[in-house]
Parts: sequence; C-alpha cells; structure tokens
Amino acid sequence: MRHPTRNLTTILSLTLLAACASLGTPEDSAGTYRCFLENADPMMPAIPTRVTKIDDDTIGVASWFTDQAVVPLRKEGNSYRASVQEVTAAIGQPPLPLGETAFAWTRGSGGKYIMTGKRPRDTEASFKAVCHKE
Repeated sequence: MRHPTRNLTTILSLTLLAACASLGTPEDSAGTYRCFLENADPMMPAIPTRVTKIDDDTIGVASWFTDQAVVPLRKEGNSYRASVQEVTAAIGQPPLPLGETAFAWTRGSGGKYIMTGKRPRDTEASFKAVCHKE
C-alpha cells in the first residue's frame, strides 16, 4: 500500500513544477547538459545530453537515454514530447538502455530542465533526470 504522504508529495511536486515551468523557445533549450537520474546511486556519473533546435516547435535530444540518436520532441503545452513510436522511428530500434520509452523535456526552476521517460505499461514515469546546462 502506498503511503498517503507520498501521494500528496507527488501531487504537490507536479503542481509546483507545472506552475514554475515556462517552456521558452527551442533556442532556450538548445545546448549541452549534464543530466542526473533522480534516485540513482550518488556515484553514478552525469549523463551528457545534447539538445538542438530543429524548428520553432521541435527540439532534438541525443543522449545515453536515446542510444545517442537524435530524437525529435514536439512542443505540447509546457513540454516537448515524443511517443514510443516516434522514439523508435528515430532510433531504428527501442532505446537499448531503457526499452520502449516515450520522452518529455520540461523546463524546471533555476534554469534546470527535467527529462522524463515512460514505458507503455508503466503508470508513472520510468525515469526522471534533472539536467543542468553546461
């Protein structure tokens, strides 16, 4: 059974993230990042991630998460997103480290970005990484 405080904390965190998030333009996101997986071993090194502008509504993300392939993410509300099918089409196979995963890139507070991935059968994000621009 889930702890009720954890559910409340999750709801409050997501609400705060949505309130603070202003996506900006693809130019704002473009750059090189050091991403850290949430709840990972503190000794795990940063995951280099490169974000490029594709057009006014699309960014490209290349990282260990995408097997180094550039995956286009389209602007949807306060984030950029790619479905499992779009990720698989960009890579040519499911991302090796994670299996079939849909991705989202969202601006967080303090100039950080949040990258999340969700596998089709998961009810919550499969992973969450906080990314700091270099």
